[in-house]
Amino acid sequence: MQSIAYRLARGWLYNGTLVGLILVLVSCAIQPVTTAAPTAQGVRPRCDETQGQMLREQLISASYGRQQTYRVYLPPCYAQNTAARYPVIYLLHGGGHDDAYWEDLGIGTIASQLIADGTIPPVMIVLPNGNGSFGSRDGDPPPFTDHIINELIPRIDATYRTQANRAHRAIGGISLGGAWALLLASQFSELFSAVGGHSPAVGTVNWSV
Repeated sequence: MQSIAYRLARGWLYNGTLVGLILVLVSCAIQPVTTAAPTAQGVRPRCDETQGQMLREQLISASYGRQQTYRVYLPPCYAQNTAARYPVIYLLHGGGHDDAYWEDLGIGTIASQLIADGTIPPVMIVLPNGNGSFGSRDGDPPPFTDHIINELIPRIDATYRTQANRAHRAIGGISLGGAWALLLASQFSELFSAVGGHSPAVGTVNWSV
């Protein structure tokens, strides 16, 4: 059984990473936008949801040559507020884990609570799958880089009501995922307006860009 101290430590880690990233987004004045799309009654539909929804999705990845899973957190009232578009945070797990990591730690519940409290605006959170080690760093680009930049981000923007621009897209992670977040943000600064790394494992490999 996990000790109370261990559970508290895990809670501190994911809270710090998520809240820190979202506060950066808020400081950049990132807010969901609503386009002119009145209902038949001319008013915005009422929605009393307080919990968001976590979806588990898949795509056939040419980068990896196999099927890749990923998870998407949709904020409360996403389905009802069809005129709204949302900023997106890509949140990477640590080494030895997969796309289940942040969901297992309760990231959806925490995000929903922060939104309900008014601490943060409604946002989407995407949890990619780095397959434990994030794969080979060989290639131009490496498979994980290609997967995120050329497969996952386009898929998310095409499937969901995102604000599909640099100003409304952020990336972050923990440990090895934090290092990858810093790497991707530095290499593709035209795609990400904010980056956060919690205890990024930048000293474990050569992260030359």
